[in-house]
Amino acid sequence: MSGLGINNMLKACNEQYDGRSDWYDDFHPPESNLADLAMDAPKVQAFEGVPDYLAAATLLLNVNGALTNWNSHYYYFNLGISVGSFLGGSIANFDKWFELGIIDETSPWDRYNL
Repeated sequence: MSGLGINNMLKACNEQYDGRSDWYDDFHPPESNLADLAMDAPKVQAFEGVPDYLAAATLLLNVNGALTNWNSHYYYFNLGISVGSFLGGSIANFDKWFELGIIDETSPWDRYNL
């Protein structure tokens, strides 16, 4: 039994149970506000325009899909998906890019904070 370290384990468990061991102090964060630590962390991202470029590429891909489906003459469902995605994306992105004020941005947590 001594080869398994059971005696040491029982001794350590008894010390922790009796409150004589402060092993848990090693796992506490430093004495500071955790929100301050999170705010100081660097933000890793590409450059600011990436979402806008991806949105523009998505619009172009939707136009390409609509034209491809129109020319295939077997186009009903996929043509509708492509045209609908293009129209919806155009309205949302033009509103964002040109600050038209058509769509009001709302925090997704507002419905849960009532």
